[in-house]
Amino acid sequence: MTFTNINENNIHYQYLDNQQGRTFIFINSLGTDFRIWDGVVDILKHQGNILRFDKAGHGLSTLNNPNCKIENYANDVLGLMDFLKIQKAVIVGLSIGGIIAQYIAIHHPERIEKLILSNTAPKVGTEEGWGTRIETVKKDGLASMADNIMKVWFSENFRNNRTSELEGYKMMLSTTNPTGYVSACEALKINDLTKEIAKINIPTLCFAGTEDGSTPPLQVKAMSDLIPNSIYILIEGVGHIPCVEVPELISKHILAFIK
Repeated sequence: MTFTNINENNIHYQYLDNQQGRTFIFINSLGTDFRIWDGVVDILKHQGNILRFDKAGHGLSTLNNPNCKIENYANDVLGLMDFLKIQKAVIVGLSIGGIIAQYIAIHHPERIEKLILSNTAPKVGTEEGWGTRIETVKKDGLASMADNIMKVWFSENFRNNRTSELEGYKMMLSTTNPTGYVSACEALKINDLTKEIAKINIPTLCFAGTEDGSTPPLQVKAMSDLIPNSIYILIEGVGHIPCVEVPELISKHILAFIK
């Protein structure tokens, strides 16, 4: 385990420095830690350097400011890049990680070689919906929501046939720092990059899953349509976290895109 202090948050990260020119940075989704990228990293680790980290308030990373916004999460990514002397990277973001990646692409495009947005949108959910989720977490805890969230995260096939993995990811969610989870929900509640993403002038790949209950395909397609010259790929039979369900297919598309 490796840690460093970035913007007063103690960030847990893993950096595989293969002394290669290209670096991949993976930004995880709400209620997960960087292990969701294991399958993809195992395939891509010989294609470049790999940086993964737990965003503030998730996994083993602390959260100094519980009122942080998407900008704060983005600044943590940039701070970690500066600390590791990474000038530019292929940034891969899932869900809120994709929103963080969009923010960096809009405000700090010089730090991104190529952009990969998985199961995300410039605005996810509604203020009312996030408000209800926040109150539920505060009152009943994350475990009370875990079964329903698994139906959003994963396809029916995954839930029926990969039950041990399902239990593991349910535990990952349930043991997430509730303050960190609520903080991210608050950031999502007020976030809306819809009017800004047309500014993105970086080669961009957008993934959607046919069984994604959080960012449905039409929402991801609408985002892709707003980003000039972006590529949209719809993956059949997966939910909100395709990097867990089909890491081989995700990796194949990423490799084709960067080459």
